[in-house]
Amino acid sequence: MHAGYRRAGKIIDNDMLYTLSLFALEGMRWVRRYEWREASGLEWCALGVRWVCAGCVLEGDMEIEFECAGRGGRNGLEWHCALERWSVEYEKKHMESSSSNHKLAVATMQLLGDGLSKPVMGIANAVFGYLMDPQLRQVMRCAARLL
Repeated sequence: MHAGYRRAGKIIDNDMLYTLSLFALEGMRWVRRYEWREASGLEWCALGVRWVCAGCVLEGDMEIEFECAGRGGRNGLEWHCALERWSVEYEKKHMESSSSNHKLAVATMQLLGDGLSKPVMGIANAVFGYLMDPQLRQVMRCAARLL
């Protein structure tokens, strides 16, 4: 899906890695904020391994070079921690509101809600908008109630 954009230089590794970091980190951040218990190191490690495999050059679909974030360590937990540090710094330097970010948010929600009825999709949009980090919500131009 991304190959043409990458060949044209419209998406660089840092952008790909940041997008991957949203998927890899946001769910666990939600657990940290809203669940009754913190996720264990083993759970973080397992998710780290899963997302490394999704994004890495050798095995993954996205062919991301992880050098921009540092390889991250010996296991999924260390990778997750390195990715979170890198992601926070990347946000400080590059995160800004734009219409393209909003389009991405809408497309992602449509993908995630594929097959949901329109009323249920409205509820899902509201829930995900509420659960987003306030800065991410602002950058993606998502309301806490609807996209």
